[in-house]
Amino acid sequence: APARFAFLALGSEGREEQTLASDQDHAIIFEDVPEDAEGAVQEYFLRLGGYVSKGLALAGYPLCLGGIMASNPRWCRPLRTWKAYFAEWLRTAEPKDILDLKIFFDFRTVNGEADFAAELRRHIDGVLGQEPPFLLHYAQYTLQYKAPLSFFGHIVLEEGKEGAKTFNIKDALMPVNNFARLYAFRHGVAEVNTLDRLHALLDVGALRESLHDEAVKVYDYLMQLRLASQVKAIDREESPGNDIDPRELTHIEVTLLKQAFAQIAEIQKKVSFDFLGSA
Repeated sequence: APARFAFLALGSEGREEQTLASDQDHAIIFEDVPEDAEGAVQEYFLRLGGYVSKGLALAGYPLCLGGIMASNPRWCRPLRTWKAYFAEWLRTAEPKDILDLKIFFDFRTVNGEADFAAELRRHIDGVLGQEPPFLLHYAQYTLQYKAPLSFFGHIVLEEGKEGAKTFNIKDALMPVNNFARLYAFRHGVAEVNTLDRLHALLDVGALRESLHDEAVKVYDYLMQLRLASQVKAIDREESPGNDIDPRELTHIEVTLLKQAFAQIAEIQKKVSFDFLGSA
């Protein structure tokens, strides 16, 4: 390679939480070379990113439809550019932008210089220390999810494929992921995996043990349900996804699912109180 670099996994791969339906999300950071050499260095790493992307696709990991891959010039940049990206996002992002940005905040080095990712994390913490409105916006985003429960406690379903009534299990997991990420930002926790974040937040006193335990149980149960559903889809020779038909669940599974939805509402109450001053 013409320069030192870090190949980063992003999103669910960055958190080590990918499922049987996860696509590719990755990027490259290379060292700050002189500006007149940057184009040639980037061209090398774009070829590397393309090679890796094609190899992962052949191995069964779909290409990212949004183009968040190291083969995209925007996501194959020197460290100084990545720092500028995050500084701009943290200072100017609106709640509507969070959905597109949150994937970039869960990164880990899978090859190359781990120090680059560590330096980028310190840069993010430094910008957050200046108290930009980002955390408030992120809290508002975290509260957008509404558990699919009716007034009478029934699971509210949407029209799925082939007319089936389903709910999206990935959407149900997001509030827990967002909760852990939000408080990790606030308390300078470097862990990326959701469970590791929750454990670290407990250790620093940011979460009560009871809330930590409930959040872990909700996450574990929903992820188990998600993976089991995807395995069943593969057994039926179907593409694994995130839509679940409650008719395929046992009575006990449905009961536990409703309890998980209720606990998500409690988690969101804490977010609302801590960041918005209301429950």
